[in-house]
Amino acid sequence: MYEWGPHSRNYWLDDDMGELSAILDLLAPHVAEDGFGGYFREVYEAELTVFEFRDGAHLVRDLNR
Repeated sequence: MYEWGPHSRNYWLDDDMGELSAILDLLAPHVAEDGFGGYFREVYEAELTVFEFRDGAHLVRDLNR
């Protein structure tokens, strides 16, 4: 069995971040292994917000706190 992963670099407006959450909710049950899923950040900021997949759901972890 082969595993694959989508890679995407998008520009999301703040108003559309709810759409990202909906997409991650749809992907989460199909993730083969728990762990790191990716990150997002503000356009000109260095701080990252990481999202992970665990038990068929996605979790957001703010590394700045």
